[in-house]
Amino acid sequence: MRELEKMTQRNIIRHIMRLACLLCLFALPALACQEATVPIDPTELVPDDLSGEDFTLKILSLLDLSGKNLQGAKLSGASLKGTSFEGADLRNADLSGAILAFETNFTNADLRGANLNRACFLEEAIWTNAKLDPKWAKLIKVITEGPYSGQDLSEVDFSESCINGIDGLSFAGVNFSSSDFNHASWQEMDFRNANFRGSDLRNAYFFGSDFQGANLSGSNLSGANLVSTNLSQADLSGAIIEGVDFTGALFCQTIMPDGSIRQDCATITPDFQ
Repeated sequence: MRELEKMTQRNIIRHIMRLACLLCLFALPALACQEATVPIDPTELVPDDLSGEDFTLKILSLLDLSGKNLQGAKLSGASLKGTSFEGADLRNADLSGAILAFETNFTNADLRGANLNRACFLEEAIWTNAKLDPKWAKLIKVITEGPYSGQDLSEVDFSESCINGIDGLSFAGVNFSSSDFNHASWQEMDFRNANFRGSDLRNAYFFGSDFQGANLSGSNLSGANLVSTNLSQADLSGAIIEGVDFTGALFCQTIMPDGSIRQDCATITPDFQ
């Protein structure tokens, strides 16, 4: 208890949200970031050439793999918390669903062709001078430099990316029109007054996000998770909402898919079907 009292409120929230993220992703197979359970044999990591090796779901946390050749290595679902890949060759490696918490270090690493789909906690990793494919380079630049109101992120591929809003990351007023968030997991985000017009939001996970005043008109939200979101004054006109989970969402002066305006202000579970 004494140690807990010494932690800042921000760190407490960070740990709670890290646990919440993992728990909610376990419940969503399409987005799952499984916690690795297989211990690594240190002798497996001695060679400098680890290209093509299979480390799926293995625990590689807090290790120094700097400069290693990991081309084509299978790191899917691996725990890479605090691990250093500084200067490593990770071209075409599979890091899908890997856990990158506690400042996993990719400084000067080569990740061209690497699969980062559903990799958790991208925002906590260190990406200084890392070589990335355009899709991931764009996202990493946004979350490391910080988005700003009015920023144009239209027609960008954010599909299967996984970040959260622990550090006060705000996308308020950002233009996401016609962007792809298919199977993305962006929870606890500030999307106030953001523009998602015509975007692909199918099966996206936006738990606890704030969409107040956001433009979601003409977007495809099929199968999305909007649990505990704020949709007050949001525009859902023409949006496709088949299979959306609105449990606990707030509707207040919200423009509904049929163009009507919901005047009552309450946290409800509406049935639009």
